[in-house]
Amino acid sequence: MKEATIIGIDLAKRNFSICGIDRNSKVLFRKSLSRHEMMEFIVTSKKALIAFEACGGSHYWARFCERHGHDVKVISSYRVKPFAPAKKKNDAVDAEAIAIAAQQVSVPSTRTKSTDQQDIEIMQNYREQIIAQRVALMNQLHAIALEYGVSLPSCKSFLQIEKIVIELENGDNELTDVAREMISRILVRAKNLNAEAESIALEIASFYKGNENYKLICSIPGVGPQTAAAVLAHTGGNVSSFKNGRQFSAYLGLTPQQYSTGGKSKLLGITKTGNERIRRLLIVGMNSVLRVVDKKQDKVSLWASEKKSHKAYRVTAVAMANKTARIIYAVLKNQTPYCVA
Repeated sequence: MKEATIIGIDLAKRNFSICGIDRNSKVLFRKSLSRHEMMEFIVTSKKALIAFEACGGSHYWARFCERHGHDVKVISSYRVKPFAPAKKKNDAVDAEAIAIAAQQVSVPSTRTKSTDQQDIEIMQNYREQIIAQRVALMNQLHAIALEYGVSLPSCKSFLQIEKIVIELENGDNELTDVAREMISRILVRAKNLNAEAESIALEIASFYKGNENYKLICSIPGVGPQTAAAVLAHTGGNVSSFKNGRQFSAYLGLTPQQYSTGGKSKLLGITKTGNERIRRLLIVGMNSVLRVVDKKQDKVSLWASEKKSHKAYRVTAVAMANKTARIIYAVLKNQTPYCVA
């Protein structure tokens, strides 16, 4: 069998399609292998550039290939699609498209994640799932009460949940014993979910307790433990692959989308590409910063205050998130904490 310089692999649970090409994009071989055969193929093959489409299991296989001396490129699916035939879709075609995409210098790759990074992402995913369940339960609770003509007080924080308990103990409303019992059960379950979410948040914070990059990111106003953990889980604290802060911000989808034609340039809303969690956490954090920005006199606060005076609040929050992403890049690259100017 001829040795390929680039090997494209279409990942799956059990059956893997492999396509090897040379430097001229000529297909040298195609294979369909089982999981065990796939491992044996990677171990016995000579050093090559092995490319995967970013999907479930891609980081595991990337680490496996790197351990056996191969170069690895994990490519986003939308970067692979232009190299696949328009009206032909099968595993062999996908493997070839992945190999050809990996050959292009202009096609960026995703950095392989370590097991520690994946551990943090699992915890954050589970925590967000718990919070979504808690919100759903509280909405259900309010809806049940309204069916009996009771408008329960809205709680700005889950810590104010006792307001609802007091309303339940009021015997003047039309809540039946069955309704009170079901609402009480919903409250107990919501409290348990809240306790679990807080426990996971503490585990995430303790995971990065001695990490210097974590402390550097947390030194930035409006960036809390969850945001810092999300940044480290996604980048590993290494931002060397980004040319500058603007490129990092664009990677997170916080820069305006450009629509240009005929020499006329028009800026639209933010692109919303990249990691949704980091982008959302940054914007939420900047909402908190903007509430007190008028009381501060540093350069960033003065800039944000002036921006808020003639722009919508949410627009200003996104602009602040864009600036904060660049600051995160700067503190990680220079290894210095944020200093208020």
